[in-house]
Amino acid sequence: MSQGKRQLLAGKRAHIEHILRTQDRPKGYVDLKITRVLPALRRAEAKIDEGTYGICDDCNQAIAKKRLKVAPGATRCVSCQKIFEDSYT
Repeated sequence: MSQGKRQLLAGKRAHIEHILRTQDRPKGYVDLKITRVLPALRRAEAKIDEGTYGICDDCNQAIAKKRLKVAPGATRCVSCQKIFEDSYT
């Protein structure tokens, strides 16, 4: 199962890297992908290796499969992510 997750993440990462290399994109888009999305996907791949992929970094509960499908680099469950974001507003 982890091999399938790894392939999914690697595919998403490769797709983003391809777009960044071959298509002209607004600076904000490129910055977001380079500073946030690609590192998150790399962290997710490391979490697969550690056996902790899909586990919230804050509460240690499972992250919903729907969330991981939409945001495969997510490291927090929806509840903890909301608390995290609210602490910055």
